[in-house]
Amino acid sequence: MTAEAPSDEVRSGTRAPDSRALPSGTTLRFGVLLLVMVVASVGALDRALQGWFGSAGSEDCWIAAGFDPKGDPHRNFQVQMDALDRPGCFYADDGLFLYWRGVTGTAVVLLVAFAVYWWLPWWRRRSSRLKKLAPGAEDDGIRAELAGLVEDARVRPAPDFMVFASPGTGASVFGRPGRRTVRLDAGLLAVRDSGSGRFKAVVLHELAHLKNRDVDIAYAVVALWRAYLGLVVAPYLLLYFVPSLIAAPQYVGFSEAMQALSLPGLARDLATSVLLLLLVPLAKSDALRHRELYADATAVALGADRGVWESEAARTPARRGAGTVRALLAPWRAHPSWRQRELALGDPAALFSLGAAQMFLIGCAALVTANALTRFWDGLLMVRLISVPVALIVTFAVWRALLYTKDNGGRKQPGGLRSGLWLGVGLTVGELISGLGPLGQWVPERWELSLVLVPAAVAYTAWIALCGRLQLRFNGRPRVLIWPSALAAVLLAVVALSWWTQSGSFYVAGEDQWLREQFTRALAVDSPTTWVSRDGQLAVLATMTLLLLDLAFHKTSLIMALVLWALPLLLWVWQTGGRRGSGLAGTLAAGLVGGAVTAAGLLGLLAYLRSWHQPLALRDTGFDVAFGLGARGVVWLGTLMTALAVVILVRHERLLRAVVAAAVAQTVAVAAGFLVSATWGCLGPLSITAAPCAWKPGAAWAWTAPLAKSALPAVFGALLVAAVVLGAMHLAGVRDRPVTAAPEPAPDPDLTAQRSKPVLYRAATVTGSVLLVLAAVIVGERAFSAPGTPPVARHVPVPAPVPPKESTDPHVRARQALAWLRETKGTNLAVLSDYGAYGKERQAMLRTARSPAPPAPAEAVRFRGVCTALAADALRAQRGVPYPDPVVQRTWSSALHTTRQAAAACLAWLPPGGMHSSGARAVARLDDGLDATTKAMEPIMARLADAKRYWPEEFQQ
Repeated sequence: MTAEAPSDEVRSGTRAPDSRALPSGTTLRFGVLLLVMVVASVGALDRALQGWFGSAGSEDCWIAAGFDPKGDPHRNFQVQMDALDRPGCFYADDGLFLYWRGVTGTAVVLLVAFAVYWWLPWWRRRSSRLKKLAPGAEDDGIRAELAGLVEDARVRPAPDFMVFASPGTGASVFGRPGRRTVRLDAGLLAVRDSGSGRFKAVVLHELAHLKNRDVDIAYAVVALWRAYLGLVVAPYLLLYFVPSLIAAPQYVGFSEAMQALSLPGLARDLATSVLLLLLVPLAKSDALRHRELYADATAVALGADRGVWESEAARTPARRGAGTVRALLAPWRAHPSWRQRELALGDPAALFSLGAAQMFLIGCAALVTANALTRFWDGLLMVRLISVPVALIVTFAVWRALLYTKDNGGRKQPGGLRSGLWLGVGLTVGELISGLGPLGQWVPERWELSLVLVPAAVAYTAWIALCGRLQLRFNGRPRVLIWPSALAAVLLAVVALSWWTQSGSFYVAGEDQWLREQFTRALAVDSPTTWVSRDGQLAVLATMTLLLLDLAFHKTSLIMALVLWALPLLLWVWQTGGRRGSGLAGTLAAGLVGGAVTAAGLLGLLAYLRSWHQPLALRDTGFDVAFGLGARGVVWLGTLMTALAVVILVRHERLLRAVVAAAVAQTVAVAAGFLVSATWGCLGPLSITAAPCAWKPGAAWAWTAPLAKSALPAVFGALLVAAVVLGAMHLAGVRDRPVTAAPEPAPDPDLTAQRSKPVLYRAATVTGSVLLVLAAVIVGERAFSAPGTPPVARHVPVPAPVPPKESTDPHVRARQALAWLRETKGTNLAVLSDYGAYGKERQAMLRTARSPAPPAPAEAVRFRGVCTALAADALRAQRGVPYPDPVVQRTWSSALHTTRQAAAACLAWLPPGGMHSSGARAVARLDDGLDATTKAMEPIMARLADAKRYWPEEFQQ
């Protein structure tokens, strides 16, 4: 008779893993593997196949546009930006997007992986020589015990049990859904009666895989890995990596300039690909290893004897002398050691979160993918799409850790700081290996700015953990409670990755300098009286304004700025009711104080501008611009300082209270800005205009709307500052104190007067919080609909394309000529070929032009064919890629113009409808065009001859 099924409580007192509350850790790790594998496969296959299906062409395109490895990096970067519309720079030669080879190849790899996944169970069943348990007393007893274990594990439908003739004592499970099979080694049946408990532990471990529903995940991981090895790693090594290493010594013979151009790009390309290729087996091994550890915990929860794992760990000999090597290779092992399994059973908390390796993988893959996706169709849309799976994986991981702590009564809830740290490290590495930067640089010019991704990721995971803690205080199913946080986390990831790929990476590459210079020049030209002798103030305003305008560019970022503090505030109010001891009232008061200090800062800014002592009659619009731009900086500074003060001074819920207080401060500051702008003429000595004292709300809102739009994203900075300080306090050993809210007073009809105070206190606190959220929503909606501050690109005059500049290095000049020839696809040489045809017909054309009779019909057809080809090819050459040397380009452009005029004169001479008397003039013009073209091509041909001498193998293709 089957014993009563045990409860899902581990015999040691801990709760069994719940794989149904949220996606399990194995599922999350499989998502990480799939993400990393797709990213690595796209890049590797695109490089491996580019020799077979066309070249990427971006390097030649940029060199043909005037890129000079020895030139100014900022100018080189602008050359790259100006050339993005050209085929080969941003899109492939055939008009398809870059990486089309990699995307197509990765799709094939996934299809093959699915075929392998579908075929593996059949192959396992056919190739293992399994046999069923035969009828008999002993086998009947085994079947009865197995049926009892299946009943205890509550696995439906029950699997088939088959025996494999092996002396081992292991087991495995395979098969498709609805037809699972557990394979038992013959040696395992032999130890069933030994009393060691091993038989029961092994069988329950395999049943735990079925209970955890990870059998298909294991097959999918194996299928992906085999397809990846055969269809990605092997082609990459054979077709790209090895040939690149063989070709690398040729760069030693290059000039210094060409080495600077080629070697960094090659080394960075190889390093990026190798890193991504190594991350895939890391993700694969982690998913399989976690699957085994998770099944161990479930098996113990189902009644397996934990002593089996302890005895196996004690029996495994410790290997001396190879500790460092084993530690380095451990992350790539697909099966955990017995020591790791024993430790995981003792402390299963690691099973309910993503560790350092997984968070690093997510961050690295996310930014590599985001940077690559900006080259596809609508780059911003593609970046938003990749943000969704990344945000969901991180959110589910954080929530699983919170659920485990809650279910096991832990007082120390995870704050997301450690996970965010490794997520940020992965983001930073991803930016350094795939981010924007001038061609030929080893690292971006201001690579250290990419380190800001570390505290940003810490702030992100800490905010998700904050919302999760607040939501889990309510009763409800985790699958339902998680979705507000998950949707908000997706929106925050969309905002962050979009801003970074669109703007942040430009700061890392150091390419904001030209935009800042244009902005500074535009302000100085627009208001020369204000900014004379004030270059320092102008530079500070320009730098600050570009950053703030970038953050306020998209409506999505402004919506998320509201959600960032409104969601946790409403959850906090709902959960505490504003009762004494919750800290809500004190947080609102701190925000009011911070807002008042920020408002005083606005008045201080007016006083500072007034100190410039410029008469009102001589002032231009620069004063208004200075106050408008300076006010944004003051509001941002006040918001950040409020968050900093609160996170340091309070003792519990530091992150929550810092963000809410900062939001209150910025709202109060914007309201103060509205009052100041509505009463310009009433400020006495602080007034910077000659307007009379009057209340002007309409004009005030026109000024305040841009301020509100720029101030709303300040809460992002507040969250970042609070997370950094919180991380520093965590390292210093400072922890949040537990919340000790005062209990509600007991109902007493005789104490109505005493009871009214707490009720009024809570009502006022809750009402104030709700009104604050409503006010912020109204201000945000008005800011969206107001004309507001235009984007940076509309503030600053669009800079003219960078004029090309002749390089001083002969190798660079030769490479530019070769790249120009390739980019023009022979259209320029076609003009020379047409003139060659003209040379063959010249004597006949000259004889006909001197003859009094019109040309014969056959001659007219031949002559017209020559002139028509000249006209068409010269027009295509004029519309094509200009030559990077400005002197040669002017000569070449003039020769093409002369050619088109000569072709037009030739066509006007020939019948039908031509004037025979103009034949001599047409031939003379054709001669002039031939001379001009020959002269213009002389330096180009000389440089092509140098290129053939430098790189003869490229002329053999």
